[in-house]
Amino acid sequence: MVKVIHTGEEKRTAVFTVRFKRNCRVMLAGTFNEWNPENLRMNDETGDGLYSSTLKLHAGTYEYRFVIDGCWVMDRENESFTANEFGTRNSIVTIK
Repeated sequence: MVKVIHTGEEKRTAVFTVRFKRNCRVMLAGTFNEWNPENLRMNDETGDGLYSSTLKLHAGTYEYRFVIDGCWVMDRENESFTANEFGTRNSIVTIK
């Protein structure tokens, strides 16, 4: 899931979250980081299986996926998606 926070700044705060089992390696990849999952690790601050990552993004439409223990998965809580070149789907978030 993605929550966008409008603060009046040029860039918006986007909080990406995914719930999964505890003690996993959860990364975030998308058009905002050239699909490189290695530089956006998601954190489970409380150890309850809710992983999150906060980004500052300009207005626009972004595609993304979560990478959980090496497996690429789309955001199950986001109904917006598009097909990708691998025959699967990428989740989409639009920042206004």
